[in-house]
Amino acid sequence: MYTLSGNFDLQLTPACTLSCKGCSTTDYMSIGNTICNLMTRSDLEQIINNLIDNKLKVETLTFLGGEPTIHPNFLEFVKYLHKFKGVVYDKLILHSNATNITDDFLESLEYFDILKISTYPVSVELKNEIIKSGLYDYFISKNVEVLFRHQFYFYNYGVEDENYTYTQELNWERCFMKDSCRVITPDKIYRCALAYNERKEGVNFTDRQSIINYIENQNKPLDLCKNCPFPPKVTEWGSNHNERDKKNVDLAIHKIRNIKLPIN
Repeated sequence: MYTLSGNFDLQLTPACTLSCKGCSTTDYMSIGNTICNLMTRSDLEQIINNLIDNKLKVETLTFLGGEPTIHPNFLEFVKYLHKFKGVVYDKLILHSNATNITDDFLESLEYFDILKISTYPVSVELKNEIIKSGLYDYFISKNVEVLFRHQFYFYNYGVEDENYTYTQELNWERCFMKDSCRVITPDKIYRCALAYNERKEGVNFTDRQSIINYIENQNKPLDLCKNCPFPPKVTEWGSNHNERDKKNVDLAIHKIRNIKLPIN
């Protein structure tokens, strides 16, 4: 069994409770381009089988969206994948905006190693409510390691920043995605999220050694890096549907305030 280094994203759903401008999943290139489909049980099984058949394991898997917790089979997928911990992955991460704290969300935490909560200008109050409610101290942090990520700025992918010089090699060297934003699908692995978004330069599951070489070759830029300036221009966070986002955050706060502790 060979362990592929780095993090690999599982894109569960393009749907989300927030509408961030420039989201790399639901507003790619700021043109409303949705780049993934709803993952099915057969998709997940195929990913697992492909790894097992190739005697491969990944260091870390991340449930990502959209908002992964609103996938209709979210908890089912979490429990099913847990059966393969140590076989196809070592660590499991949930990346959420915490607007969907339901019974399924809370139950799922015992199966994750890390919970990453992204907060945006529209949802700062949500983070405060989670902590103030006691939910964080008395339940969440006791079940999983929690990392809050304040995302008040977004990358404008494909747009150059006048403060940088760009070459294929420099873009590759400066980009964090080659190690932490790989994407695994039923038929291919992609070295970075943008390669997945463009459906370029992925590697098929047909040859084990080709997969290992593709992932572990840290010094070879992708062809895509020629036309992918990194870091790109940065802008302040914005919403494509501000009223909808505020409503969903308010609903999330209402749910949190009505959760009764302690939770069994």
